[in-house]
Amino acid sequence: MKDVTPRPSEELRSKLEAADGVYDIILIDCPPSLKLLTSNAMAAATHIIVPVESGSQYGLYGADDLLKHIDKIRRINPKVSLLGALLLKHDERQTVCKLLASTAMKTFGQILLVKISKSTKVNQAAVMQQSLHSLDRSSKVAREFRELAASLVDTLNLKAVTEDAQ
Repeated sequence: MKDVTPRPSEELRSKLEAADGVYDIILIDCPPSLKLLTSNAMAAATHIIVPVESGSQYGLYGADDLLKHIDKIRRINPKVSLLGALLLKHDERQTVCKLLASTAMKTFGQILLVKISKSTKVNQAAVMQQSLHSLDRSSKVAREFRELAASLVDTLNLKAVTEDAQ
């Protein structure tokens, strides 16, 4: 009798199969490492977005290792595709942000059009255990995250849900 127990790197994918057709999209936020949690998420994913902290000298630290890891994951999950880099803590006025954005484009081949600005609101929401939307929906960074969601809906050809319908 053949053992049908999923391998550790396929465990999450097997669990998410039950949600197939229930949700249009499931976002999995992963730690910045290439260990089991991240590998599981990539093995279960259809698309990968790479967060790049553009305001930091370490923003692209490990990018080459990540790309090699994604290639390995494609042996398990050949359908996974890289949507591109998402620039975080981004400030177009800063030279370091412009340089990292350019390098991220060369490294990943694609940068998402929406960039997330640096804001204390993000940390404040996390500390207060609130969504950014409920903390301050009118803030620039909250608006950018809504724009990111709308952009993903368009990119992935999903049906948009209006705030009134939520």
